Amino acid sequence: MTPKKNDVKVESWLEDEGVEFELNSEFPLKKIDFDSSLKNQARLKISLYEDIVERYAELMEAGTPFPPAVGYMKNNKLIFIDGNHRGQANLLMDNSTMPVYVVKGANASKIIALTFTANTSHGLPNKEEERVEHALHMVREGVTQAYAANMMGLKTAEVQGAWRRAEADRRAAAVGINKNQWNAIAAPSRVRVSSISNDLVMKKAVSVITKLNMKATEISLLVADIKKQRTDAERTKMLNAILKERSSEVGVVTRGSKSTQSRRYLLLTHGKGLVKDLHLDDFYSDLHPEEASEYVKVLKDVVRECNKALKELQAYA
Repeated sequence: MTPKKNDVKVESWLEDEGVEFELNSEFPLKKIDFDSSLKNQARLKISLYEDIVERYAELMEAGTPFPPAVGYMKNNKLIFIDGNHRGQANLLMDNSTMPVYVVKGANASKIIALTFTANTSHGLPNKEEERVEHALHMVREGVTQAYAANMMGLKTAEVQGAWRRAEADRRAAAVGINKNQWNAIAAPSRVRVSSISNDLVMKKAVSVITKLNMKATEISLLVADIKKQRTDAERTKMLNAILKERSSEVGVVTRGSKSTQSRRYLLLTHGKGLVKDLHLDDFYSDLHPEEASEYVKVLKDVVRECNKALKELQAYA
């Protein structure tokens, strides 16, 4: 391999990160902890792509220059921040040394940030899924969502949405909600359900939602109705009533009966709630095209049925 004495792009990245570093053009491979380096890597599913290692080795044999790897010392061994594929290619070539920038004095948080941003900055690009996960990890380490998004080459809204979804999943696990039930609910709706403050009510709501196979619009209305109730006992009572009413095959009801009154109440509250929710910005956050298509179909059905009902109701007006 023809080593570069330095690499302007890598050095600029390290300088922008505010870390000290030193180039060792012939760092001994025997002083590299390859196992820990792979555990330290920034890829979620595959630590190493063998075809890339082989391709790098072929290029090295042909004399193609590669930028130095980046690493830090721990227990007198170097752990890669950036350079696992190059390191493995050098092993494949039976080389004894390789060029490495050795980072000095960086704390654990900085090492994590450098590891996650290396490929975004100049290396083999990570998939968007990986970059989002890295951004969330950085937020958990104490950085702002905007900073993490910028470091990972993402939009702030992407990180904010992913954070809300991750926190909703974390809450569901803490509450003890069945994972299959929870995952049966679309991600944006899971975020709405997780806004229910009481754990038992949230768990009950998930049970009702999955048993009745509620769609996104229904879930949004349900959560809004839950929040309107004054106490957790009233919220639970309401959920039980909805489950009982919707689960039973009810025929024609008597005018003025308790069931009819309940349905009239639901018509008023759900109708108002639907209109309100459709005009709130968060209803459209994280909305995927396939979800939007589903909502369009649902709303068209609603409009058609409402027009039919309107004609009938006008006879009583």
